[in-house]
Amino acid sequence: MKILAKLFYALAISAMLATAVGFFWALWINAIVGVKATVTAIFSALIFACVGTSLDH
Repeated sequence: MKILAKLFYALAISAMLATAVGFFWALWINAIVGVKATVTAIFSALIFACVGTSLDH
């Protein structure tokens, strides 16, 4: 289960990076698409972190 928890932690980190990409996309390219990507990435990171934390205990 520890390996699976590490996988979900890695997914959470990648979703956090996707949040930053979505933020910059919203600033410079297209606001609507960037905001949608940012919100989706934030909730994905939250879910992945919660699952990783529950598997880690």
